[in-house]
Formats: sequence, C-alpha cells, structure tokens
Amino acid sequence: MNIGIMAASRDLLESDKEIEKVIEYLLSENSSYQFVMGPNETGILRTIKDKIREEHRSLTVVGVRKTSSLFETRASKKIEVENVCDRTERLFDESDVVIFFPGGIGTRAELYSMIDIKMETDTKKKLILYNFHHLFSSLLEDIDKMIEKNLIEDTFYQQNYITVVETKEELLEEIRKEDDKNE
Repeated sequence: MNIGIMAASRDLLESDKEIEKVIEYLLSENSSYQFVMGPNETGILRTIKDKIREEHRSLTVVGVRKTSSLFETRASKKIEVENVCDRTERLFDESDVVIFFPGGIGTRAELYSMIDIKMETDTKKKLILYNFHHLFSSLLEDIDKMIEKNLIEDTFYQQNYITVVETKEELLEEIRKEDDKNE
C-alpha cells in the first residue's frame, strides 16, 4: 500500500517525537508499506523521511521540475511535474491513502486540493487528518462554518471526504482498515 504523507517542512518540537513514533509504528506494522511525499528535506518531513530511509523502505518523491529540493532529495523514485498544482494531484494519484500531519499553508493547500479532487472525481481514496494537539481544529471550524453558510454541502462529513483522527491509535486503525481493503 502506498501511503502519502503531507506535513510541515518546519520543526514542531512538541509533535516531532510523537509523529516519529507513529512513523516507526507504521514501518513495523507492515513491511510492504511504501511512502509518497513531496521533496522537502526539512522539519517534520525530514524526520519522517529519515525513519523511512533507516528502514530501507520505498520512498517516492514528487517535486516540481528544476527545483533544487527535488534534485537534493534521496528517494527510490523521483517524479517531476511542472508546478505545485500538478505535484498535489500526482501525490494524490500515487497514494492509496493520504495522511495529513501538522503543517502550515502548504499542507492545508494540499488538503483542500485533495478534498476537491475527491469531490470532483467521487474517488473513495481516504484522506486522514491527524489533528494532533488540535493543530487542525481551526481548519475544521472553517469547514463547519462553510457548511453552516451553505457554501459546501451539509453532508460533507457523511460523504467521507476526510477522516479526522485525534490519536495515533485512531490513525493506525484507519491505516489498517485501508490496508485490509487493498489486500
């Protein structure tokens, strides 16, 4: 199963160790898991990639053509695309499930873009939002406001566009469910 990982390219000191434990568990859970990520080698992304590389796992990196971050990253496979929008779409396409760890504007933009892809294509691909330390709570409040103002359908959550988890145990259970579907 290809697990897409979206996360901050900046360090979040309180969350790095917990996220590291989640990745370690994912790596020990199933030796066939492969990972798909963007090219940045900083922050949480670096922490996650280091763990994946330590375990000699397959890592596909999707990056914008002619950027130094794509050339500098070490990966099993590198995919070049023309722009950031294409990168997000390709990350989505290459993944069987996508996990959103804490992140900033780029991570949120990827989340919104992938939700839009799901809404437009009616795909069943799971997007898991790991609301660690409630770092995505304001984003979820914004979605609730959009529903309240009739800007998005009131069945948004029932349509399973995103799955929100608060703990690593919930996250790992969602990954297991997807893995069972893919077998």
